[in-house]
Amino acid sequence: MHIYQRLVVVVIIGIILGCTTFAWGDDNIVLSIRQAYEEGNIDQAEFLALKALKQPQNLSSQELLEVHKLLAFCYVALDDHESAISEFFDVLDLNPRLTLDPVYVSPKIIEVFETAKVQYQSDVATREKPITPQQVRLNASMHSLIVPGWGQIKKGQPTRGYAFMAAQGITLGAWIGLVFITNDRQDEYQNQTVESKIEDNYQDYKSALRWRNSMGLAALVVYISSFLDTLYGPEPHLTTSLSVGYNPTSTPCVTLTIPF
Repeated sequence: MHIYQRLVVVVIIGIILGCTTFAWGDDNIVLSIRQAYEEGNIDQAEFLALKALKQPQNLSSQELLEVHKLLAFCYVALDDHESAISEFFDVLDLNPRLTLDPVYVSPKIIEVFETAKVQYQSDVATREKPITPQQVRLNASMHSLIVPGWGQIKKGQPTRGYAFMAAQGITLGAWIGLVFITNDRQDEYQNQTVESKIEDNYQDYKSALRWRNSMGLAALVVYISSFLDTLYGPEPHLTTSLSVGYNPTSTPCVTLTIPF
């Protein structure tokens, strides 16, 4: 074969091999981890797995699952069960129905895996359900029973909330002031000894009494209106976010955040 033809063949073979290596590079990573683990090179397998997980975008979901699984196996071999459970949590996030074949996996690993699976399933079972508008309304109404307008703020309606707060503050403050005024007018009327002024003092007392009762009724109306508005007013403005985490030094946790 002519030297140039040989050169072309070598270049073509090199390109093919290079493309094959590039295409199957991630698989080789998984195979390398598995090979190191099966040969008893646990530290090497752990190192390769952690290195691969630094760039998870280069791995498919199945490859990512295998890396986490093999890393969990390494931690079991190193008697680091907490870290192993953490890795098994990542595995179960990718495939919650995963099972381990006792023919190929040691009883020690299966025991740790089953412990992780029980914790994971318990965590899933106790996750809070999405917050519904009805639940928000009920919670808001309890706040409005304490301070009118507070419930509207909890519903994400601060303008309405501050309006109710202001109205309650004004009417309640006026009613308290009128209570003192009414008591003073009553004392003046009851202690008046000049006959020509008795009728005037009595009318002043009646007027103050009417204003006091009217303002007390207004304060009560605002209070009840605020409560009913949280229950039957406009839809609440809320967003929810749910995050699930696992801390290997404690139990699994679920965090629910509701910004208003």
